Amino acid sequence: MATPSKKKLAAADLAELTGLSDRQLRNIAQKGFFPPPERGDYDEDKSLRGMIRYQAELLKKKSSTLTEEKELLTRAKRETAEFELEVLRGRYALIEDITSEIRSVSIHQRTHFTHHCERVSPSKLAFRSEPECLEIMKRLVDDTCKIFTEGTRKWDTEQAQTSSET
Repeated sequence: MATPSKKKLAAADLAELTGLSDRQLRNIAQKGFFPPPERGDYDEDKSLRGMIRYQAELLKKKSSTLTEEKELLTRAKRETAEFELEVLRGRYALIEDITSEIRSVSIHQRTHFTHHCERVSPSKLAFRSEPECLEIMKRLVDDTCKIFTEGTRKWDTEQAQTSSET
């Protein structure tokens, strides 16, 4: 019994039918979706079935990409909502709200440090021992750091008042 002859589909016809170039069709065939062409012709049945399978996989891949993007968008919206809630609760402060406060404390620190550095100039420290000089400088730095601590302490009390009000 003779085997039925396979219907052939010219590469140009398959390209026109699918809207893909010959090179793209050969790449898809190389990926195993359908057999490569023989003498410029594709097996009609296998190539059309392979193209349907290829398109189905593309759709599936695009669908999963869309799902991932939706998940990322949902996560970003949730994180934004959580942050906004924390701001409303007074647990976070917006940078715009605290910039002037930090600038004010920093100016106060700089003024204090500069003023006291003039008081402990090298000529005034010249006749002191090294441990005494280190102790003086340590006190100066500690006092300057205290300014920041005291300047920011009021933020804690303001936050406590805001939290108790809500």
